[in-house]
Amino acid sequence: DARKLATTLLDANDELAQRTARAVARESRGSPFLIEELVRSNRGVASASGATLAVLTLEQMVSERLDRLPEQARQLIEILAVSGRPLPLSVVASVSGAEGGVHEVMSLLSARRFARTGLRDGREVVETTHDRIRETIVTLLPVSVVRDHHRRLARVLEEIPGADAEAIAVHWLGAGDPQRATRFAQDAAEQAATKLAFAQAARL
Repeated sequence: DARKLATTLLDANDELAQRTARAVARESRGSPFLIEELVRSNRGVASASGATLAVLTLEQMVSERLDRLPEQARQLIEILAVSGRPLPLSVVASVSGAEGGVHEVMSLLSARRFARTGLRDGREVVETTHDRIRETIVTLLPVSVVRDHHRRLARVLEEIPGADAEAIAVHWLGAGDPQRATRFAQDAAEQAATKLAFAQAARL
């Protein structure tokens, strides 16, 4: 089914299109969203390489798209990827320093198929379009950059009343500060215990 969808989107049925469709189907692992994005990115590759098949992988596709982003947009999507979960738009804006133009940046990231916005509990939240894209972005980042993003996320979340203590603990741990992470993990464990979520409390 993935191969058939890729063939349809390629709008061709010659040998090169069939080989491209098979490669896209494998790389996408059956995700219709990733099939569409990989086909879009590979249209020019197949024609430019003549009879030689050269299909962009998901990592290559994401890397090329990141390279074409303005600096502020790239930083915002990196932070969102490192966060590992949907975040209020106000938090992402504060962490990335894009408060003044966050809506313009989000429009660009949405158009480039990196992120999407929605409503959750009455708040506007933002998340990556697909978890494999999020994971790929993180793997492309240097360890020092990942730690810096974790640190900035932890500091901003600390200032928000009622913020998720477990999320803050995860970010301080990712920032390389286990002492601060321990304090918030203990808080999260106590909160879980009061809700009778004993397995979660023990894990924390």
